[in-house]
Amino acid sequence: MGFYEIELSPKTSLELDKAYEWYEERLAGLGSRLLKEINKYLTTISKNPKLFQVRFQCCHSPSKQTLACICLYVA
Repeated sequence: MGFYEIELSPKTSLELDKAYEWYEERLAGLGSRLLKEINKYLTTISKNPKLFQVRFQCCHSPSKQTLACICLYVA
């Protein structure tokens, strides 16, 4: 079984950059922790996009997220 390709929209990439900077301004290393968490979810999603529950009618979302952000995606 292969991995699914994940595409981030330009707006999503910009939001991630802004979030990284915001977290780093609060505490050095926190932005890196954010990106590590997001990468962990993206890896899981690429292996099995339908693993997480459906929220908001068409979007999936992990139920437990450790940082103050929401990961939503369409599978």
